[in-house]
Amino acid sequence: MKKLWLLLLVTGLIGCGSGGGDSSAPAPTPVVTSKIVQVTVNGTGQVKLSDGQVCQQSCNLTVNNSNIELTPVAAEASQFDSWQQDCSGTGSCRLDLTTLSTAKVVASFVPRHVSLRLTSQPGGSIDYTAGTQAGSCTNACSITAPYGATVVLQAKASTYSDFTGWQNICSATATSPRCEFVAKEETNIVAIFATQQVELRILVSGPGEVSSAALSTPCRTDCTYKVNAGTQVELKASADAGQRFSGFSEPCVATTPCTVTMDTKRTVTAGFVADEPPADGNFIILTNPTDQKLTNYPLQFARPFVAGEIAQAPQLKLAEQLLPTQADIKQRYPDGSVRHAIISVLIPEIAANSTLRLQLVNQAVSTNQTGLSQAQMLADAFDFDAQIKAVFADNQTQQRSARELLSKGKFSYWVQGPIATTVLIADHSEERTGDFGADAHRSVRPLFYATFWPALNKVQVRFVGEVSNTQALQDQSYDLTLLGGAKAPQVLYQQTELPHLAMTRWTRQFWLGAQVPVVSLNHQLGYLSKTRLLPNFDLKRKVPETTMATQFSNWQKAAKDLYNIGFWQKAMPAAGGRQDLGLYPSWTVRWLYTGDWRMAEIALRQAELSGAWPIHLREGGSGRTFDEARQVSGLGRILSINPGGRPTLWFKSDRLTWPETAAADRIQAVSPLASNSWVPDVAHHPDLASAQYLLSGDYYFLEQSWFSAAYTTMNNNAGAAGSTLGRGPTGSEGALYSGEARAQGWALRSRVHAASISPDNSPERAYLELLTVKALEIWEGLYDVANPAAKYPELRSFARSKIGPKEFPYAAGAPSPLGQWGHSDQKATNFSDGYYDYSKAAGGASPWMAHLVILALGRAEELGYPAGPMKGFVGRMLTGPATTEGFPLELLSAYRQPSIRQPDGLWFTNWLQVQDAYLTTYRAEEIARYATGATIDAEFGYNAIVLATSAYLTDLPGGPEVQKFYSERWGNLVELDRSPKWALKPR
Repeated sequence: MKKLWLLLLVTGLIGCGSGGGDSSAPAPTPVVTSKIVQVTVNGTGQVKLSDGQVCQQSCNLTVNNSNIELTPVAAEASQFDSWQQDCSGTGSCRLDLTTLSTAKVVASFVPRHVSLRLTSQPGGSIDYTAGTQAGSCTNACSITAPYGATVVLQAKASTYSDFTGWQNICSATATSPRCEFVAKEETNIVAIFATQQVELRILVSGPGEVSSAALSTPCRTDCTYKVNAGTQVELKASADAGQRFSGFSEPCVATTPCTVTMDTKRTVTAGFVADEPPADGNFIILTNPTDQKLTNYPLQFARPFVAGEIAQAPQLKLAEQLLPTQADIKQRYPDGSVRHAIISVLIPEIAANSTLRLQLVNQAVSTNQTGLSQAQMLADAFDFDAQIKAVFADNQTQQRSARELLSKGKFSYWVQGPIATTVLIADHSEERTGDFGADAHRSVRPLFYATFWPALNKVQVRFVGEVSNTQALQDQSYDLTLLGGAKAPQVLYQQTELPHLAMTRWTRQFWLGAQVPVVSLNHQLGYLSKTRLLPNFDLKRKVPETTMATQFSNWQKAAKDLYNIGFWQKAMPAAGGRQDLGLYPSWTVRWLYTGDWRMAEIALRQAELSGAWPIHLREGGSGRTFDEARQVSGLGRILSINPGGRPTLWFKSDRLTWPETAAADRIQAVSPLASNSWVPDVAHHPDLASAQYLLSGDYYFLEQSWFSAAYTTMNNNAGAAGSTLGRGPTGSEGALYSGEARAQGWALRSRVHAASISPDNSPERAYLELLTVKALEIWEGLYDVANPAAKYPELRSFARSKIGPKEFPYAAGAPSPLGQWGHSDQKATNFSDGYYDYSKAAGGASPWMAHLVILALGRAEELGYPAGPMKGFVGRMLTGPATTEGFPLELLSAYRQPSIRQPDGLWFTNWLQVQDAYLTTYRAEEIARYATGATIDAEFGYNAIVLATSAYLTDLPGGPEVQKFYSERWGNLVELDRSPKWALKPR
């Protein structure tokens, strides 16, 4: 339409107004129909017009459009710079040619440059060449390069660094430090450098650690680390509790901290030595053997104390920090100071693989401690329950709940205070509501010993099952399951066909919920020995790590489930030296020396397994009394031989109804009892658990010691009609003259160990101490030993007049003037046994058995019992020869010893006669064997027994000489490090 309008105007066909043309109107503007655009291109590029025309150099372009757009297009190596003349700026240009016929434009192109960003990571720099540019870049810089130019980069590592590669365009060159490329686009190029690593080895000698912010973990032994070369590493030495730092080796100076420049591989040694606290100091060492930090660690243990040291109650002190400590005092000395206590504490923190030294000091606290109430123990927070489930052969299921018994009030407090509460959950009444079994006799009694920790809402439970009731004695067999927790009980233990025979008990202990890791607790044997509740062990003995590792490896392989033997010899009468024979078993002594958690596991589990011996009887009837005054009920307690108990009972599984036992004292099983391969006796009776209770406070171990003492007291024919195998004129005196000498020694040891650990005012302690005093006075009468402080002259007279003639028939009842304990039957002069010259000796005995009696008497004396007079008598078996010139002391540890002479059977009267009564060949062999001092049987060598026994004889004439002779020859042998149970020293 617009073109038509223009055409009409040009041809005059259209006029203005209503009439024809107006002669006065201006002439019309000429219409431009074609235009010329003159384009000049400077540089490398072209100009494109919107009508499609292109100019690369100088062009006159005809265009038919009055409005045209020009676009600069740079060549690959160029970039548009600017317009001149009719166009301006740096972008496209639009020309309006409406009134123009010609336009001139100049498009200028310049060479193109590429921006490059070079980044050099720490540890090096980048040298570069880009076109005519060259230089070096550290950290980050930007450069330009002509487009298409070759760029060469060279990565240069600084000292202690290595070039490891490129990022971005140079990555294809892998780890070559040279990178070459053609610059065509902007990019960021990164050179990667890694700091060189050098080896730092740290050797730690002694208990301590070396740490540093530059090291991943502290070092406690031999550690190798990789650290940045050229750096300075600050090393800090930290000694364990009870230790001190003794210095670094070069290149450090001795002090800490030390700075090491790691310009090359380095080795640094750090030494730690004992802080030299007194060997008998009152402290403990707590070691965390795990790789995890322990916080608020619940620790409960027991400890004896030296008289007068802890006036009110013990408290733990960590460095200068007094820890809140609960102390349940079980024994006090006559002056009121603490003798034995159970200690409960939450240790704030024990770092992984670290050691703490905690001192025990006095704290003045009220003795009236209140434990958790019944309701508090049953609160939801503890989720407390422990259940024993038994399935008998007829699929009858019996299940007993600790929570149910607790709810019924069938418990007593053992430990109570703000930190921990231990309750003994059991029903020992005649109703015995918790008892269960395969029939109406309900022969199995469940017991639950539970410790509540309110700050942690945790409970530890010892499960116990026993067939011990004198009125329901029978064998049982069942499938056992132990469960823990109230809301959702979890299975903690299972065993099928449990052989629960009469007079035996089993136990297992668990935490409810997550188990608490074990730690090593070294009670410090030097201090324990000073209390006299443990013997005076030789602290120079050090149990090797190899021994502990071997023992624990053997333990892991051993069968140690319920009624398995572990390390026990289940048939006690079996001959031979064994780990279990001694004042304490070897495993117990290794634990006492080290406190190592592995040795503790063995010692404690062995004590638990001792329940398999049929020596466990509780009085089941309410009509019997326990004490001599007949004031304390015997119900639920160990058997008593007091007049109100069972004074004539022979406590042996096959002799409970012995004819010479009074009918009222007999125990009749409710069904025939099967033979038990766990055979106890007195002549080989170990200490089952007294040290375990002394240092743990675990009531189960105290009971084991009581059961053991009751058995060794009563395993003889109390009536003794026609023989000497009795225990006093009525059977209730507890005399120990029956059986072999070794049996007498082990029975005395078991009794005084059990008595010494029993709580004050406990009927069991009073009972055992009374029996001990009576037994000692009966011995004094038998051996005609003077004692101005004697309390029972009638018992002394009984032994002298009634027992003496039977024990010493060849001397009209007179004891040996040399202190010899006993003799065998008189033999004819032509008899031969390889030991004695029977033309001079009529008989003899095993002196080492009597040495065990001396050992037990020495132990009783140091525990405060009046055993000194008897020790003085029989101790002459060892001290007398030392005062006799010409008697070789090697013969003291011979297997046999002449005691009565030919032809009259009377006692020898001097030690040279005894020596001369040996066969010459046997005497020479014994002297040669023992004089070398090359070896010792650390488990039951007769020279080892003399070594231990002599430690108790240095107060007698000749005693120091015997002790010196045996300690110089055998006291330092490595065998005593591996098993130091006989390694005793004089006090």
